[in-house]
Amino acid sequence: MDDILYISQSPLQLINNIEASLSLESGNGKHLIFIRDKQSLEAINAILKLLTPNNYAKYEVNKLLRLFFPLILRAETQAGYRRIYFGNTTSYTSFLINKIKAKDLVHVDDGTRTIGLLQLDGNESIFKRPALKIFDKSYLMRSNFFTYYARQAKDAGRSYIKNSLSEVGSRIAQLKNVESMVPANHAQKLFIGTNILKAYKGIERLFEDLDRHIGLNDCIYLMHRYDDESFMEAQAQRYKFKAFKINLPIELYFNFLWQKNEPSVWTFGSTAIDTLTLLSPKTRIHVIKLDGNRFKKTSLGDGFLKLYEHLEDNPMVSLHDFST
Repeated sequence: MDDILYISQSPLQLINNIEASLSLESGNGKHLIFIRDKQSLEAINAILKLLTPNNYAKYEVNKLLRLFFPLILRAETQAGYRRIYFGNTTSYTSFLINKIKAKDLVHVDDGTRTIGLLQLDGNESIFKRPALKIFDKSYLMRSNFFTYYARQAKDAGRSYIKNSLSEVGSRIAQLKNVESMVPANHAQKLFIGTNILKAYKGIERLFEDLDRHIGLNDCIYLMHRYDDESFMEAQAQRYKFKAFKINLPIELYFNFLWQKNEPSVWTFGSTAIDTLTLLSPKTRIHVIKLDGNRFKKTSLGDGFLKLYEHLEDNPMVSLHDFST
């Protein structure tokens, strides 16, 4: 049936929407994908090539879409969808949900942001009445959640379906190689990059601390898609490690790099941690806690502190504080 709509605005949302389609809807429905930038486009195209959803449409988020999206998306609002899966509450998503008036709404994860949404009680600023009712976000309070965070959903008394990424995981397991990369050997370290290079004060000193505590020599650093390649190349040359930026979400190639020799895995913190421990249940991840006061934006520092609090409950994660 095609009366199901999936709205994705990031690579991870698309992965979770495809999982929902495969595990809950027998592959039925249409995927509506909004693309914000070149990096997201490359990752999304890689997902589409590997996971091959049957029916999808892509929209580039540009000036034309921002100005005329009510007209551009008019056909979608008249399609008679009975269920909508979505991963955020931007203008496009809110517009579509409020216009379509689908009976069933399901929120899919886009990182640990879901944890905060599960705790909403209807009085927060996100529900402040907008100038136009079409952008109202009150639909969140009647939405179901398709989520990794089943315990948090249960504790919050929210309706949920546990997402174990079983269908997507089985397809990812068929990935045989990744461009020119080879599996890491046991003596190497895999370091999962985080989009903090321009947001953290004293980033060069952070790499000095990292080298002193864990040793960066012969490490494989997997860059975030928004990382500054020239900066990372300079760090790689200085500390004798390898830095790679691959046009695939890390979920699609991590297992290929890790599974054969099971090297140690390190990160400053990443929303990929939850997905990776689902896709590779034997993986143990070492998380180096960043100083929340050294972020240029207080909100970003607070976000990392909340991430570390969340990870304390994950038995596959070890937290390390190098500042003490």
